[in-house]
Amino acid sequence: MSWSLDFHQRRVLVTGGTRGVGHAVV
Repeated sequence: MSWSLDFHQRRVLVTGGTRGVGHAVV
């Protein structure tokens, strides 16, 4: 799950911020 956090975090950053996308994905 460690790589998952990194991957999600990177995706959120690329998206443009943490609006809840990370929470939704997770």
